[in-house]
Amino acid sequence: MVETYGVDQERIYYILESVKGTTPNNPAMLGVPHESLDPGMDVGNIALRAGGNFDVVALKKGTRNPTLKVTYPLPSAAPIELLQHAKRDIDSTLSVQVLYHKGVFATATDIISLLYTYMRISKASVSCEIDDVVRATLEMVGQQMATGTAKIAGATYTDHAGAVAFNESSVTIAGAA
Repeated sequence: MVETYGVDQERIYYILESVKGTTPNNPAMLGVPHESLDPGMDVGNIALRAGGNFDVVALKKGTRNPTLKVTYPLPSAAPIELLQHAKRDIDSTLSVQVLYHKGVFATATDIISLLYTYMRISKASVSCEIDDVVRATLEMVGQQMATGTAKIAGATYTDHAGAVAFNESSVTIAGAA
């Protein structure tokens, strides 16, 4: 029987890569309390057409394009750092792991792991409405995605909670609030 995973059974974690494209050994993964998560993998096939017409003659393997779109409330703790990677050192990359699990996360069974490496934030937006929390939407593009059935060996996973409410935030334009 095919099992389905609910939204409460998916989590997203990230770590800064010290060597591009390689997840550090025994990483301290930081969790993002997301609202929506859209992982993807575009195979990027190249269509070869015959001279003078639009008929496809062959498909050639192109570049693989792993993508990830996540929307999450900005927490009042460390994961606001994830949003800051949109403007940080242009040469920094992230390892991002999406985990789907059954049971309690500490002793999860039936794990599906999508480990994205060499991830960069290609688009970021922050929004807030009256009587709501501040939300960030990040679109990330990477170079590789590996699938697995377990957490990263030796990794620690830290989840952060809490959110910044509209009345705890302000907008500054030209140095004036």
